[in-house]
Amino acid sequence: MKWFLLVMILGAALQPMAQEHRTERNDTTVVDSSIHSLNQFFKKGKFFAHARSFVMTTINKGDLSDYGAWGLGAGIGYESATFKGFQFAVSGFFINNTLSADLTKRDPQTQTLSRYELSLFDITDPENKHDLDRLEELYIRYNYKRSSVTYGKQYLNTPYINQQDGRMRPTMEKGLWLELNEVRNIKLQAGWISSISPRSTVKWYSIGNSIGLYSVGVNENGSASGFKGHLQTKGIAVFNAQWQQQQKIKLQFWNYWVENIFNTAMLQTDAELPFTNHSNNRFLIGLQLTHQSRTGEGGNADITKAYVQPGYKSYIISSRAGVKLNATTVTANYTRITAHGRFLFPREWGRDPFYTFLVRERNEGLGDVHAYVLSAQHQPKNKNWQAMLAAGWYDVPHSTNYKLNKYSMPSYYQLVADLRYQFKGFLKGTSLRLIYLYKGNLENDLTVKRNIINKVEMYHLNFIIDYWFGKE
Repeated sequence: MKWFLLVMILGAALQPMAQEHRTERNDTTVVDSSIHSLNQFFKKGKFFAHARSFVMTTINKGDLSDYGAWGLGAGIGYESATFKGFQFAVSGFFINNTLSADLTKRDPQTQTLSRYELSLFDITDPENKHDLDRLEELYIRYNYKRSSVTYGKQYLNTPYINQQDGRMRPTMEKGLWLELNEVRNIKLQAGWISSISPRSTVKWYSIGNSIGLYSVGVNENGSASGFKGHLQTKGIAVFNAQWQQQQKIKLQFWNYWVENIFNTAMLQTDAELPFTNHSNNRFLIGLQLTHQSRTGEGGNADITKAYVQPGYKSYIISSRAGVKLNATTVTANYTRITAHGRFLFPREWGRDPFYTFLVRERNEGLGDVHAYVLSAQHQPKNKNWQAMLAAGWYDVPHSTNYKLNKYSMPSYYQLVADLRYQFKGFLKGTSLRLIYLYKGNLENDLTVKRNIINKVEMYHLNFIIDYWFGKE
């Protein structure tokens, strides 16, 4: 498969179709009523390809192990033209561990593996350095006016189930997805997800078996979680309704019903209000409310193998206030996870959607949290670069409070610098990204090194080069 993909990439590279990089590809489907044969149908489709270089390193405190890795990968895909409303797409990607520390070696003091660098490749097989290829998109879609229904393997980007594209490859889903855009200012989406291929893996998993591929943490009494490989569910039903008034106000509701395990409902509103009627400067306001509860048996009738326990509840409030002054956006953000229970949502499916989210850490698995983030972003108009600086303060329960701290994460602060640059001219389609961050400890009596390594008192650096051509 690797050689096939390479040949396809080289062939497609000869076509003058360079595009700027996007995490998501915009729909540029060719709709041509002149298609009268199968040959014309295939010729009017589009090839696209993506190559990525990802260098990552983590420097831990003192004599704890440090890690580094360099991943290289490339992929090719094809999306057909639309005929009678129908189209299809197929794509694949392969990864090579070009250079890395020994990712199978555990830190001698804590017996832990690399947290970040291993996840560039296949966390389920740390010894695998080269056989890292995945069939990704494989779907058929029917388009009607501005709406569509898609079945098969596809990328979904929702608040809780999303690509979380911070490694070599993003998360993907298989299932049925409906999008309706026929009513002005209103979008409706609904879907049924039957399997997932999480980032940092190369296989496809049933919904139940996809949970626990990352760290499983501990039960509320501190014992090891026993749900991995024992969760019983038929799939995930997702529903979304959105209303948007131009670019000023957006209101959206999302619901994720995981059959026999849990339900997550989220309501969010965002507003951009101009200073004056003719001003480009704006006030930014956002509010997000999330409620979680158990459904069915919580994954298994045996509570020692269930994902959520009887009576489970979780409540999250996240908010944002800020200003947009020409090319600069400054926001103050706050998230409160109440003490009713842990916020639980499988990390394999996506990253946290809270306004206080910063790269390389999450608040999943925590309850009774106060999180504060101050962020500034500068993106000059008609320029090909942008920069972001952010500082976060996360007050979480003590690392030994297992009832509200699933992964024994100490309270911490985080500093992030994120710089992006997109080339123009001859190198159009190429983008660079540099991420530098530090996570510091806020737990006064933290002495357990297992709760320090890869969590706090650490520096982390990413340097990413992407090249896209063809269809975005």
